[in-house]
Amino acid sequence: AQSQSYLWAYTSPAQSTTPVVLFDYQPGRGHTYPKAFLNGYQGTVMTDGYSAWRMLENVTHLGCWAHARRKFKDALDLSPK
Repeated sequence: AQSQSYLWAYTSPAQSTTPVVLFDYQPGRGHTYPKAFLNGYQGTVMTDGYSAWRMLENVTHLGCWAHARRKFKDALDLSPK
């Protein structure tokens, strides 16, 4: 690797008639990248809670259940049997 870079992943909804998975190669993790890519988009966005996604306007944020589930599993693993 010559430099540090990131892939931003975007997917269409599961019920989409034309499913799309798009990877957007960018040099950083800042909010400017998803904000520029989704400029003008209005709808829902499911994210992992990373703060860059919170900078988007006119969208409804949906949380990622995989990340929430991990915390419950961690708590269960630490609890007495």
